[in-house]
Amino acid sequence: MIIGIDASNIRKGGGLMHLVQLIRAIKPDINQIDKVYLWSTKDTLELIENKPWLIKVNDIWLNNNAVCRLLWRYLKLYKNANQVNCDVVYSPGGSTVKKNLPVIVMSQNLLPFEWSELKRFGFSFTTLKMMLLRFIQSRSFKNADGVIFLTNYAMKAVENVVGNIAAQKIIIPHGIAETFYIVPRDQKSIDEYSKSNPFKFIYVSSIAPYKNQCNVAKAVAKIRFMEIPITLDFYGPYFKSELKKLMELLNKLNRRFEYIRYKGEISNRDMPEIYKTYDASIFASSCENLPIILLESMASGLPIACSNKGPMPEVLGDSISILIELIVFQVRCLIWLNQKKREQIKLRHLFPGLSSSTGQNVQIKQLN
Repeated sequence: MIIGIDASNIRKGGGLMHLVQLIRAIKPDINQIDKVYLWSTKDTLELIENKPWLIKVNDIWLNNNAVCRLLWRYLKLYKNANQVNCDVVYSPGGSTVKKNLPVIVMSQNLLPFEWSELKRFGFSFTTLKMMLLRFIQSRSFKNADGVIFLTNYAMKAVENVVGNIAAQKIIIPHGIAETFYIVPRDQKSIDEYSKSNPFKFIYVSSIAPYKNQCNVAKAVAKIRFMEIPITLDFYGPYFKSELKKLMELLNKLNRRFEYIRYKGEISNRDMPEIYKTYDASIFASSCENLPIILLESMASGLPIACSNKGPMPEVLGDSISILIELIVFQVRCLIWLNQKKREQIKLRHLFPGLSSSTGQNVQIKQLN
């Protein structure tokens, strides 16, 4: 079998991590694959490991803006795929056109389909972009031969907007690279922490309206005001307007001393070591498909304080984390700092590495 992968719109974030690990996980002999043709930008292709069966293809159109990439997809993708005798085209970005080859798409971005979250961006370029993406992906899902969803929640949310999708549908969650695996640590009483050795929270995600970093910062500030020694570090890329709001807030909260910090974007390959330096993770997003960052926190053995929005209850399962209503985040977070509570909810399961990328359902491995 010869597979073509249209990664023309995969450039960063969870989509890029999925693509890197997908190529790493493919086993041609087991999967009966002869060749894989991968079309993407020059920068993305440089991040993909070389394989004897992998042919990386770059086109000058793909290195330009989104309009050029869209035109390439409509005018050149299937012409190129037919020339190299592809049997199927896979689009992990979820945006493609149906022509004369079988097409499989993956739904990874739920923001275009959740208007209540998208409207938080106001009248902006991001809103217009997401609305266009909603139109393009709706047609892609309707016309595809197969659609891969990451969670039950995402499948229902998309079909609530698009209507029934006639194509074959399957739910295949993301997996996580084994470099993140850490056995959960024993939890200590909050009394064993101090201002010089505080309890350290980490929140990794893009700085965006639906990620609710400002809510989290205010909650941590209230707890810190009660003389409980905690700190919080934000990591991730940002939307300029939202980062400005966050930094203005942090400047007010950190007047006496700095205990809530934004530490910028960091490479995914450095994240396993960074997680080891923290005591707990926070994930307060209210719009997700299947957040890889949440899975990384789980694999890293950290207790997790998480919102109960979107697919998060489905992802976290039974009592391995606290599901927190965003509006009462500060109260529940304070209760959560109790040692016994953390012991009850610390991670007891890990997602094995990248089983989803090889077309298998993710299994749960229990740590005894």
